[in-house]
Amino acid sequence: MSKKRIYIQAACLLLLLLLSGCKRVTAQELLKDAARNAKKIENAKGTMDLDVGLRAGQGAFSMNVEAGFAGDWEAAYTQGLFHMDGVARANLLNFSTDMEAYITGEKEQATAYVKLGKQWFREEAAREEASSMDAAQIWKIYTTLEDFSLEEETQDVAGEEAYVVTGTLEGKVLESLLARSGALLTGQEALTNGVKLSGISADVTLQIYKKSGNLASLTIACTDGLEGLADGSGISVTSLSLTMVFDEYNYEGSLQVPEEAQEAQEFGKASVLGSLLGIG
Repeated sequence: MSKKRIYIQAACLLLLLLLSGCKRVTAQELLKDAARNAKKIENAKGTMDLDVGLRAGQGAFSMNVEAGFAGDWEAAYTQGLFHMDGVARANLLNFSTDMEAYITGEKEQATAYVKLGKQWFREEAAREEASSMDAAQIWKIYTTLEDFSLEEETQDVAGEEAYVVTGTLEGKVLESLLARSGALLTGQEALTNGVKLSGISADVTLQIYKKSGNLASLTIACTDGLEGLADGSGISVTSLSLTMVFDEYNYEGSLQVPEEAQEAQEFGKASVLGSLLGIG
């Protein structure tokens, strides 16, 4: 055998070895790995941005309003406590106010402590059976979605390389995800409030850290089929977009509801308007 043929065969063998070691990961594998990692997460924190399009009234007397919230969030899963702190906004009269909230739950009751402007409010509600859900169980919903796909290029998130997985959630799957997410935070199906989402679809983008396999960010955007979210008060939802960035996992420290929040009046018994105007 000539030296030239030996070199060619050696080169082909080397190429095959390189290719076998560079097998491309799939979206489903990434989602399953992230679900397994979620079982080990004790706490997490990051930033969030929520945008909601609303239509008030009907016909010629209707008015479009854009509202939202932007700020920091932190979840202590072992404590069953969620915290968010930022600014709530609306384009109506250029409204904006500082907003902070703690949401905690015990076996039979969930409590939300919300600070608008300078005043704290408290609201309590009975926990649903679904509130036993945890972050790892919510991830199982994603692992069943075969039509999610992996983007060709990775992206940079907080200085780390991340895979990008995209897909669409529809109907019962979306309803289940939002209900369980609401149960995780509030003890109730707060994000759906019993509304059927059978006609709604949402575009979902997941960024997953390449090194750790943990979730880097989650974006859910809904624009179709939202007419069914009208609550009977003449206000309907026209668009909904939520982005949560996960900056850090399993760090030292714990969350604590401030004493002034624990002593707050129940929602409905305090002056919300006065609080927003700074006179509460």
